[in-house]
Amino acid sequence: GVIDAAKKVVNVLKNLF
Repeated sequence: GVIDAAKKVVNVLKNLF
């Protein structure tokens, strides 16, 4: 869902920074 996708994006950003 949209929420799951948003959480995934947040996790990726956290990994990058």
